[in-house]
Amino acid sequence: MQQKEKILITGASTGIGHALTFRAHSEGHPLILLVRTPADKERMRQNFSRSLSGAEADVYSCDLSCKKDIESVLTLIDEKHQSIDILINNAALYTETREETIEGLELTFAVNTLAPYRLIQGLSNLLVRSSHPRVINICSIGERYAKLNFADPMSKLQYSGNVAYNNSKLLLTMVTYKFASLYKDSISFICVHPGATQTDLISDTDFKEMPILLRSIFAIMRKFRQHPERAASYIYDIAMTSALYTACGNFFDKSRPIVSSETSRDRNNIEWAWALCSDLA
Repeated sequence: MQQKEKILITGASTGIGHALTFRAHSEGHPLILLVRTPADKERMRQNFSRSLSGAEADVYSCDLSCKKDIESVLTLIDEKHQSIDILINNAALYTETREETIEGLELTFAVNTLAPYRLIQGLSNLLVRSSHPRVINICSIGERYAKLNFADPMSKLQYSGNVAYNNSKLLLTMVTYKFASLYKDSISFICVHPGATQTDLISDTDFKEMPILLRSIFAIMRKFRQHPERAASYIYDIAMTSALYTACGNFFDKSRPIVSSETSRDRNNIEWAWALCSDLA
């Protein structure tokens, strides 16, 4: 029997990442899972015994807002694994209160944009050893509504949780396009918006702190959100689509290829986003 491809999933303990992990595990894929805390790690280890499908599941705790944590987990992965076939940058954060990391970076940017950048750079040597390496970055059509202040990327002058989230997804989209151009002959890069999903991305506290109009919109949208398993199926199916093995910077809304915002496709903007991440990484 042919060995199933090895998949690394971030944010594997909750929401879409959790559903995606179960789907990939049920299909027999060897897994590398990144979760936020040691408690999450222990819970995932208990859930994924080898008896379930015969697939391996290595679980690592890593605070994706912390450069040292990322560097440490990259070292551990590199020591144990010879290659990785698919990297899915799923982990994300939303907060209505502006927070900074220990490095002084705005937290939403650090987790949603810079962490995927750092992971891709750190895992590229393992990805290129795969026959058909793919990187799937979980983005959002919210990037269309970003209000990025190029003079204030850390939102020090003005902060909104919704704007910070959309900005982070715009930056991730642009960085994905840059990676796609750099690795066009060796690694496939794909953006996926899996659709509005029932997750705990937005806590009850953050929901209450939203501006009234935004809170009303989100309250209505909550009623129509899909289950995480449906979102996970879109991501998994795209990851397994052989026609996309050589894809270069595609953007999918669920299973449908679309064109992202004009801002995200502007070459000068892409170079600016790349330089920002490169300088901070």
